[in-house]
Parts: sequence; C-alpha cells; structure tokens
Amino acid sequence: ADNFSYYGIFSGLKDKEGNLWFATAGRGLAKYNYEKDSFALHFPQPDKCKDGSVRDENYVTAICEDNFEADILWVTSLNGLYSFNKKNKQFIHYPSGVKNLPDEELVQILYCEADSNGNLWLPSWGGGLLCFNTITRKYDTQKRKPFPKIVNHVKLINDSILYAACLDDGFYQLNLKTNAFTNITPPRNPADLTVKSTGIQKVSI
Repeated sequence: ADNFSYYGIFSGLKDKEGNLWFATAGRGLAKYNYEKDSFALHFPQPDKCKDGSVRDENYVTAICEDNFEADILWVTSLNGLYSFNKKNKQFIHYPSGVKNLPDEELVQILYCEADSNGNLWLPSWGGGLLCFNTITRKYDTQKRKPFPKIVNHVKLINDSILYAACLDDGFYQLNLKTNAFTNITPPRNPADLTVKSTGIQKVSI
C-alpha cells in the first residue's frame, strides 16, 4: 500500500527450499509468504525511493542462487550487483567500477547466469559482458570480452558455451573452454534494406 499504483516484475526464482522470490521494478527483492498470501520486501538501497516511482532506485532485474553458500542469493539491479543473505536479510553491494562514459553512472546489470565454477556472467547496459567470481568476491577482468556495450541477456550450456543476446548488435557465442568469441548473428533479411541492425532480446534454451 503506497502512492504509486504500478507494480513491475522483471523475473522470479523458486529457490532450493521452495521459497518464491521476485525481482521488482522499484520495490526491491520480494519474498512471497505462502501462509499470509503476501510479500516481504527487501530493499538493496534502503535510503532510496521504495515505491517504484523513481527509475533506477531499488529496481532489481534478476536473482540467482549461490552454488556454494545456501543462504546467499545474487541480485542484479539497475544499480549493479548485490549479494543477499536470506538469514540476516542483509545486502552487500559489489560495484563493477565500469561506467558507460567517464561522466556517467555505473553500468546497469540486467541478468545473472551462474556456472559451476563460482562465476556469475552478467550482461549489462553499457559495459558489455561482466564476470564476477562469487568465491573471491571480485570481478574477473580477464574474462571480459569485447562484446557490444549493451548485452540484454545470456544463457549458459554445460559450463562451456555462453550465448549472448545484444541490443542492435545481434547474437554472440563464447566458448568458455577455449575462449573463442564468435558473432553468430543470423543474416539480415535482404528484402528489407532499411534494417541496419539485428537486435536480440533474450536467449531461451
């Protein structure tokens, strides 16, 4: 019950314990309470707007579980990457240090895909594809590839092949074993010469 009537949901997650979590547009991380048929809201930016009326503030874009620590969720947002401890309800912010331009804010992270080695693959708006190691709690700059600056979504197959959907720049494949980086964008329709780019929004497997 607040003054802003719109409720946006970017994504949802059912964790290994059966809890339902939702990434919301401006109301942080929401956990569903089955018994009360209601939601508990957790805000990564507690000092910022909490009703969804200010874009970028408490906008959570995706959630994934940590493969090694059962109590940790990884939460991406328009303000970067956070860990969330399900027991103590605490967020920790991990800024990427990557900016769109020198005078702009840090890049927005749009999704997270975890591999079995403890890496999070993070598509971003403005910073390309980022890689964060959940064991060292550091970004791995060596694993950053010259992806287009705006990567909408990624999907991993068997810890070896990563597919990336890019705004205006098509479709890419990264082989994590060999480090081979390939543009596999489908050919443009020759019947429509007005199309200058190929935008891919999401990867589904």
